[in-house]
Formats: sequence, C-alpha cells, structure tokens
Amino acid sequence: SILVPAPELLAIMAHQCNLRKDAAKKAQDASSKLFLVNYLAATALRTSAPGVITQAIVTKVGENGISFVTPLFGVDGIIYMDRIADRKNQVVSADGRKWKLHLWSVKQASVTLVWTATPDPKDQLASKLSALVIDDTRHAVVSLQHNGAVETVTQTYCIFNKISVCIIPETSPPDLTVKLVMPGV
Repeated sequence: SILVPAPELLAIMAHQCNLRKDAAKKAQDASSKLFLVNYLAATALRTSAPGVITQAIVTKVGENGISFVTPLFGVDGIIYMDRIADRKNQVVSADGRKWKLHLWSVKQASVTLVWTATPDPKDQLASKLSALVIDDTRHAVVSLQHNGAVETVTQTYCIFNKISVCIIPETSPPDLTVKLVMPGV
C-alpha cells in the first residue's frame, strides 16, 4: 500500500513548489538583465554614442508607437511616438542637432514620421543641400530636405523594416532605455 498525502497537503506542497519555481525564474531573468546591462555599459564606454547603436526589426506598427526587437541582444519594446514628441532629446543624432518629432501618421500598417531640426550654420553641406533621398537599408524610405533654417526628415516604416536604435544602459538600478537613431548615424 502506497501512502498518499491528503489533498490539502498536496495543494500546499504544489503551491510551495510553484512559488520556488517562480522565484528561480525571476532570479534568472534578473541575472540575465544585469549581465546585459553591464555588457552594454562596458561596450558603450568605447563609443561616442550615449549607448550601443544596433539594428532592430519593426514587429508591429500601432497608433501610438512602433514595437521592435533587436536580434543581436534580444531586447524588445515599444517606441512611443507621443513620448518622443513631448520630450526633448528622445532620439540620438550623430551631429548633435536636436531633432523634434513634428508629426506622425499611421496608415495601412505603416508609420510616417516627420522630424524637424535647425542645422548647424557651419555645416557647408547642409547649407547647399536641397533634397537628398536615403535608402541604405532598402526597407525604409527616408528623405532629407533643407530649406534655409529648418531641415525636415521624413521616415516611413512598415512591419519587418529595419530601424536603427540606441540601447542606453542604466546601471543603478539596472535598466535599458531604447531611443530611435536619426538618419546619418
């Protein structure tokens, strides 16, 4: 004859096992995140960018933002358009200009972003530039127009397009911030 514990005792033991399993999973996830944050912080020290610039793939286009995943680091998230529009410096730019999200629109599972910036008056190329179309990924349509004091960049992204993002590690507490990278970085 096999001794089987009472159902109430089995329920208590199963609950305890589930608690320990969940705690182990949380510890494993926290350890992985801590390692990734420290790795990215060490990598960012060797660059002039505020973080690590990498390619991401758009997984969803919504009314309020773009969902993405970075295959190289396994980081996923959402870039919210209203947060970019409301806050200063929510994008990374190689030339230090402050880009502002002027407007965005979502149509047929694609998002179009229109950015404006005041160019550096010392930049000879920008002062002579009338229109330039950049399509280095062959996925996103990017155009740059310059008319005197203001530059306008228009970007259109669809699902599975490649975008450039900057992953900025915060070591205390360990966290990652992801910003969109402007063209030319």
